[in-house]
Amino acid sequence: MKNHFFLQVFMLVAVCCLIHKSDAKHRRVKCSLQRDRVCGNNGRTYKSACVANRRRVKIDCKGRCPCGLDRRCFCTKEYNPVCGQDGKTYGNPCTARCAEVDVRCKGRCPCNPGRKCFCTKEYNPVCGVDGKTYGNPCTANCADVAGACNGECPCNKTTPCICTLDYTPVCGVDGKTYGNECGANCAKVAVECTGECPCAPRKPCICPLNFDPVCGIDGKTYGNACGSNCAGVAEACKGDCPCNKTTPCICTLDYTPVCGVDGKTYGNECGANCAGVKVSCNGECPCKSPTPCLCTADLRPVCGRNGVTYSNACSAKCAGVAEACEGECPCNKTTPCICTVDYTPVCGVDGKTYGNECGANCANVKIGCKGECPCTPPKLCACPLHSNPVCGADGNTYGNACGAKCADVAVKCKGACPCRSDFCKCTKHYRPVCGVDGKTYGNKCTAGCSDTKVACKGECPCNKPVKCACQKILKPVCGKDGQTYPNRCEALCRNTKEACKGGCPCEKPVTCACPKILKPVCGRDGQTYTNRCEASCSRTKIACKGKCPCKRRLRSRCACPRIHRPVCGDNGRTYANSCLATCREAQVDCNGRCPCRS
Repeated sequence: MKNHFFLQVFMLVAVCCLIHKSDAKHRRVKCSLQRDRVCGNNGRTYKSACVANRRRVKIDCKGRCPCGLDRRCFCTKEYNPVCGQDGKTYGNPCTARCAEVDVRCKGRCPCNPGRKCFCTKEYNPVCGVDGKTYGNPCTANCADVAGACNGECPCNKTTPCICTLDYTPVCGVDGKTYGNECGANCAKVAVECTGECPCAPRKPCICPLNFDPVCGIDGKTYGNACGSNCAGVAEACKGDCPCNKTTPCICTLDYTPVCGVDGKTYGNECGANCAGVKVSCNGECPCKSPTPCLCTADLRPVCGRNGVTYSNACSAKCAGVAEACEGECPCNKTTPCICTVDYTPVCGVDGKTYGNECGANCANVKIGCKGECPCTPPKLCACPLHSNPVCGADGNTYGNACGAKCADVAVKCKGACPCRSDFCKCTKHYRPVCGVDGKTYGNKCTAGCSDTKVACKGECPCNKPVKCACQKILKPVCGKDGQTYPNRCEALCRNTKEACKGGCPCEKPVTCACPKILKPVCGRDGQTYTNRCEASCSRTKIACKGKCPCKRRLRSRCACPRIHRPVCGDNGRTYANSCLATCREAQVDCNGRCPCRS
């Protein structure tokens, strides 16, 4: 009996040891740091199923306690990727929070703590969520710290959110109706649809079958831009994913701040483009509320190009959408589409050739390129970054002539569009001039309208020999081109004005000291001199005393008939007849007006 008792005691001790050993072994199991919360049957929330098992607790449901609640989580579609503790990439911090996963770092997984981060030295302070002030948003991002507000810490939370009182209702993702989009933004709620809640079920999104792949900001490849729009995903780049990030994005350090659609301030527009963010407004964030777009309440529905029906044309215009047709969507396609028969072929994005642009529009097909299919792949074009704007023949402004050339567009004029010639009006009289571009213009005004300087008068080319008939009289003159001509007539025939009489080079004027006596005389050159001494210093003979022009005293000595038969004198002047030329002591070079021509 005694032996039987000791045997029972021994077996009881052995069983207790085994249970304790099993429990200790169970408790020594290490669990990963990955958080995948579960709710135990004791009403407590555990970090993961492993932790609950260590506590020897049965699992009621996944997620936080209590079980059975509606845990639908609403997030916006903005793409601000973060890497969770579970090693997965989430579209933004909200989606990670909805999955009950803590954020390990910003950006796609895996996290790279040793990455190099380059930022400019511009001072555009932001206050991080850690309460520290950073020099600019870039330095905050490098520290993996989200910005709490613009400016130095601490953040000023007293700034009120001001909206207009116009009633353009929108329905938020929280199921509440807001007076306008600004009101939803102030409540930090994303807009689900336009109009009062609840939102109507969306119509099916129909896209063409042409394959023109684009890469969305969610990292997925879509068949064409329409497909990404239907999925509500913005286009990151054209072509298959991933986008080519090998080309560095280089910007200048000039500070002309712009506010992006993501609510962040960028140093200049180039910085926003490098970040793949569209510019919301010029200047630092936040953008000032735009002037409200006011429309009447009359119901004259129109269908927009985006397939949405608007109450009237004004509402569509306020939404920045072009009008496709009058009436509700879809548009009535029974109206025939009439185009001209001229053949200016274009290639559609569907790979078909259309007779002209109108034919492609009637088929609702965007133009891939001009000319017949297939389109030639675009050439890689590298242009400098200097700004020297030109206006192309297509009416668009390009950064420089190289940019226009890369787009296969001819340069219409220098400077931004519109060109001066678009609103420049000139008379039709023909007084030809030759421009510095080697083209002949009808007159000086038409050359100016083309932003072209005049090289010379007359048709191009300049300095072409003029057929002249001059007398063989040796009265050498020096032209302004530095060449010596036999007489003044020969110089005029070469489109050169007389610099001085005699051979080249012209003698420098002799320094003269004349008294300051006012006794004006008129020189043979038609200029008035202060006195006879001043005329002598200019080597000009005196025609008469007094100011020019001289009174016609020669009539007493010269009596000429009033016959109009113009002649050109050897001094390059035109006289009414040969008699008057003789009276002026000028020899006749040729009949007719100066200059003499054959």
